[in-house]
Amino acid sequence: MLGDNGRDPEMTSQESLRGSLRRWFRESTTPGVIRREGMALKERGRNFKTASISYFGRNPESPSRRELAIKQVTRDSFGQFDFDNPDQEVKLSDNEITVLQKFLNGLFPDEGFYVRIEDRQTADDIADTFMRSGQNDRTLMDIFWSVAKNPELASMVSRQPEALALTSRITEENHKDVIDRLEQLARQQNPAASEKEFQKLVEKNSWIFGGRFIEPISRRSLTVLDELDIPLTAVDGSLHIVELKRSDINRLFVKHRNHWIVGKDIHEAVSQVENYLFALDSAGDNIRATLNIDVYRATGTVVVGHLDRCNTGVTQDEAYKALRIYNSHLSRVRVLTYDQLVANARNAMALGVAGAGDAV
Repeated sequence: MLGDNGRDPEMTSQESLRGSLRRWFRESTTPGVIRREGMALKERGRNFKTASISYFGRNPESPSRRELAIKQVTRDSFGQFDFDNPDQEVKLSDNEITVLQKFLNGLFPDEGFYVRIEDRQTADDIADTFMRSGQNDRTLMDIFWSVAKNPELASMVSRQPEALALTSRITEENHKDVIDRLEQLARQQNPAASEKEFQKLVEKNSWIFGGRFIEPISRRSLTVLDELDIPLTAVDGSLHIVELKRSDINRLFVKHRNHWIVGKDIHEAVSQVENYLFALDSAGDNIRATLNIDVYRATGTVVVGHLDRCNTGVTQDEAYKALRIYNSHLSRVRVLTYDQLVANARNAMALGVAGAGDAV
């Protein structure tokens, strides 16, 4: 046990000071001192070195101050160690202890000057200067690479609240870029040239279809005659098919008597996915045995057309109503237009959730 003066009462005889390194703890009875703990730094010989930390304050859960004492004590002529009168002693407190911890953990790897910022405004001013220097990209990459290649450092960084905020901000910015790119592809004048770009973009960002989906399946040909655009794995292990169609469809919605209905391009796309699902059901046992994929609960999403490219005079409200009515009568397939997919993804981001959801 460690006494209030930083001395271990049991370490008084020559016999008790021989052998292995010692770690100790002690609650304090001294007013204002919460507890003390210590560690021997070397095996006991002629000189004995210890490090002890004292915690001050009234709340054991949140000490108001820390003090680190590193001592060296020489054995006297009687073979004893007088811990009250060390030969050498160094004391550090609070921020000094933190700096030493970071130094020992390798967080100051390069020569130079490191400045501790005490307030947020100063940090923001330095950050602005840093960003205006023109070296921010390369410097940031160096920082991220240093963290990524050091597991201990990465673990330490991940436990900081700022790391979670940074990760969330990076994810948010990435999602914004993906949505902007998706909208740009859907609006461009030559959509035929962008179909592969649509597929590549969506494959890498399955979150855009909702948090129910985990990742794409690498194999696209699950049945003999069909090749799926984007097969996704749902969180329940089932298969979800995403079928991407052109965005420049003039007659995406058409007037039928007194109502707006979906055009033939949507009918054909849904029928295509329904045939995929039928083929998967027919080969379900074989697919499960050979590929370990559950296709009996498979569902599908068709993304087709963009209202800005439809020239039949339908309004947004009329088009979305027609699509809601159409989708309400489908059981395993749903239909989205590209403008719905983009709008839903933006709404989801604004609400702080992942994915596009089922409706605007």
